[in-house]
Amino acid sequence: MIEALVDPKTWFLFFFGLSTQVVNGSVSNFGTLIIKGFGYSSLVTTLLQIPYGAIIIFAVLSSMYLQRWLPGQKRCVVAGLYVLPALAGVAGITALGSHNKQAKLACYYVRHFVTYILDTTNKSQS
Repeated sequence: MIEALVDPKTWFLFFFGLSTQVVNGSVSNFGTLIIKGFGYSSLVTTLLQIPYGAIIIFAVLSSMYLQRWLPGQKRCVVAGLYVLPALAGVAGITALGSHNKQAKLACYYVRHFVTYILDTTNKSQS
């Protein structure tokens, strides 16, 4: 127990997970409102939430296999690589104008790459 409390990697993983999951919770819960803010109707907004689950499945599975195939303990490297598309998606949502609703929707989907990446690894093998 004391070893875990003094290990800097444990604290890094804790704060990384906390910072990504707090934001992810709000985006997941209010995703339909975010998409509706791009200019889509309520029914279309509900339908456009369907790819969200497929993107999460792809991100989680691809990160698991990438972490498994890379030599050594590279889960933080993989997590860092998966944060980059999420940052690009957030930057795209804020930078694009209101007339680019398809591009904003694509950026919204890309933003979900950061979800659950570190949670897919066996942390006992640190």
